[in-house]
Formats: sequence, structure tokens, C-alpha cells
Amino acid sequence: MDNEDIQEINKQIEERINNAVKESQISIVMKVREKVSHLLTRLVDSEGKFHDSAIENCAVAIDEARSLNIADDPDIDKLFDSIQEKIVVHNAASVRDNNDARNNAISDTKTALKEIETVMEAFRMED
Repeated sequence: MDNEDIQEINKQIEERINNAVKESQISIVMKVREKVSHLLTRLVDSEGKFHDSAIENCAVAIDEARSLNIADDPDIDKLFDSIQEKIVVHNAASVRDNNDARNNAISDTKTALKEIETVMEAFRMED
């Protein structure tokens, strides 16, 4: 093998690693998106039961996703910080008992979902 072949192989390996990291990032963001989307579904269903677990599940998903951010992508960390600030501040009792609190939680959750979509769009544009 000559030097050119080695460089080509190294380039292919680097591309595969970068693609795997990107797929991992997409996967962790999508997992958080699923939990946040479920939370929104529970919030808008005023007749349904709403428990702390809906919010706790988002917090757990964010914590797990942070640990899986192997590229230490600051945009993903910033996204998770923002989502956590918007969602974890709410609690089930206030959301159940107070329409203003519920509406604020719905608004915050929608904003979080928009932020997730913005990050996902950035991933798609990298292709």
C-alpha cells in the first residue's frame, strides 16, 4: 500500500466515525423529543390524568442523553439545558389545579419542541 491508499482508507474511516457520531446525536435528541412530545400530549388533554412522572421522564431522558453526547456537542448541551429549564420547573399538582400553570407548561413544552426541531434541521442540513 502506498501513502495515497493509506490516506484514502483513513479518510473513509473518519467519515464512518463522523457518520456514526452524527447518528448517535440524532438518536439521543429524538429520544428526548419523544418524551417532550408525550409530555405535551398529556398537558393538552385536560380530561386526562397528569402525573409528575411525565415531567420526570423528560428529566431522566435529558440526563441519559447528556451522558450519551459522546461528541460533547455544545449545541446539544445547550438544547438540553434549555429544555430542562422550560420543563422541569413545572410540577403536576400546579398543572392539574391551575389553568394558567397548565397553559404556561404547554407553551414552554411547545417552545422546547421547536428548539428540538431547529437542532434536528441543523443535523439534516449537514448532510
